[in-house]
Amino acid sequence: MKALKTKISRRAFLHGAALTTAGLAVAACTSATPTAAPTSAPKPAEPSATTAPTQAAEATTAPTEAVASSSADSMFPKGDPRRWLLDRPVPAPKKYDNLVITQNYDMNQGIKFNGNDTISDNVMSRYLKEEIGVYYEPKWACKGSETCPTAWSTAMAADDLPEFFTWLGGVNLGKLLDADRLEDITDIWETTASDLTKKNKEYPTGQIYVPITKGGRIYGIPFSNGGYAAHDSLLWVRQDWLDELGLKMPDTLDDLYNVAKAFKEKKQLTMGISAAGSEGMATWNSSLDPFFGAFGVMPTYWVKTGDGKLAYGSTLPGNTDALTVLANWFKEGLIEPEFVTKGAAKAAENLAGNKAGMYFAPSWSPGWPLPDSKKNDPKADWVSGRVPAGPTGQRGRAAFQVAGSTCAFLKGIDPIKIEAVINHLNWIYDMQAASVIGSHVKVEGIDYVEENGEVKAGIGTTAEFYEGGAGYPTWYYPAMEQMTDEKMNQLLKADPKTLNPYLLYTVNDPDGISTKTRAANSLKFQTMDDQIVNQFIGAPTATMTEAGARLEKIEREAYIKIITGGAPVSDWEKFVADWKSQGGDKITEEINAWWLSHQ
Repeated sequence: MKALKTKISRRAFLHGAALTTAGLAVAACTSATPTAAPTSAPKPAEPSATTAPTQAAEATTAPTEAVASSSADSMFPKGDPRRWLLDRPVPAPKKYDNLVITQNYDMNQGIKFNGNDTISDNVMSRYLKEEIGVYYEPKWACKGSETCPTAWSTAMAADDLPEFFTWLGGVNLGKLLDADRLEDITDIWETTASDLTKKNKEYPTGQIYVPITKGGRIYGIPFSNGGYAAHDSLLWVRQDWLDELGLKMPDTLDDLYNVAKAFKEKKQLTMGISAAGSEGMATWNSSLDPFFGAFGVMPTYWVKTGDGKLAYGSTLPGNTDALTVLANWFKEGLIEPEFVTKGAAKAAENLAGNKAGMYFAPSWSPGWPLPDSKKNDPKADWVSGRVPAGPTGQRGRAAFQVAGSTCAFLKGIDPIKIEAVINHLNWIYDMQAASVIGSHVKVEGIDYVEENGEVKAGIGTTAEFYEGGAGYPTWYYPAMEQMTDEKMNQLLKADPKTLNPYLLYTVNDPDGISTKTRAANSLKFQTMDDQIVNQFIGAPTATMTEAGARLEKIEREAYIKIITGGAPVSDWEKFVADWKSQGGDKITEEINAWWLSHQ
């Protein structure tokens, strides 16, 4: 057993406590602006493959005697979600009488189910039926940016909408707000949400409420994607390959080029760096955003300029420099040759299969997809580094936008259903507060397995990802990091002999996930000056709602053509002119009106 002396950071603990070998797909699950409306309604998807790391939840520090207790294993049978979690379950605030609420399920890409479970019928849906009398019936199910844009556009076009929305944001949020299709939940929220829930959700002053507030009223339960959940890119490199080839961790774009070239040629790889391009230049895995950040720009981001106004990052000088670099790299075969068709989740196969030795991704990458890399090559040793500096020493990464996504209700929904969803959220936070690890559910066989009294990693998913309603993703909130840190410190003070196998696994970090995550998180927070922040967090403007999908398509096609050699870099100027004339100038005017009103 490893010594329990080392203080594990709050962010690193989120991996240890989660017992997951997958990566967070906050951005992966956020629906992108749809570009087409299929003719048939979406059907619930039955996903497979690996998923994303969970975020452990918040709560008050558990007393030492509660931490040390190991009686949970004797109180609950195997397979019970409360096993290893609490010495006694916290009762739900209210139990309903077989209440059915339809919702969309925007799932992590690559999510895995246990046994015969599906999104419609799984350990969490059965648990919620039993404990709170609510069943969240899938209106449709989709997997992040792979299928959710199609599912959303189909449902919106057919007006085939659920009663309860999750991961609602962007153009879809703007359309529903403008059409008065969302329910004002202010009064029910005020009377039903507990004090702890309001605190965790930063109500009423948190910036996450900006996109869903209209006339001083709130039209949903927003959630934060900040803190540990952030998708800020770091550079990840195979240290064992650097050592083998006598190379150092790259620090500049030139260094990055030399390492990419050496990896491709001397390790006989099909690429120098893994890249995902089907979702744009800034995404959550195998992203290209640091190439642009090295020249001080960030495509699709609204950034403050010298005159105090906001400008669209894709139209600023510096893009041509980044595009020139990327086009040269692509021509030399250093970038994933099929990056045009690959999304972030698909690009992860490059790492799992050890087809690439570098990529840009978040600090939680040791949880996913890097364990698959080591599984296929035991020598694989991935380490994190700072995003590279450009010719002038500039560094930049896309700061993950904290505000913008929400859960909401279709106008006309029975108020009892709004109350039930809020009470469910109250219950989650109460459970987290009572949990010795700050997570409201961990299920044997999914989050972990036990063999001969020893706990090991589960199926590469967490049961919380199946949870409907106010479960994933609404349990995200910034204070969870501090609270889970406090709980971890309590565990570290406990006598190891008093800890059950689950808690021993949590504090010992046998897979090394927490150790590497801790180092990456430390680097991320030490280099916050590298962030390029998207200053616009409001609901989409009228012109964005009307023309956004068209302009996004124009931009994506222009950038891809330039990078792949289908058009010269000078065509970027034509894209800028087209973007401005086809609605961009009007959007810029609307964005700056919003900006001035919020100063």
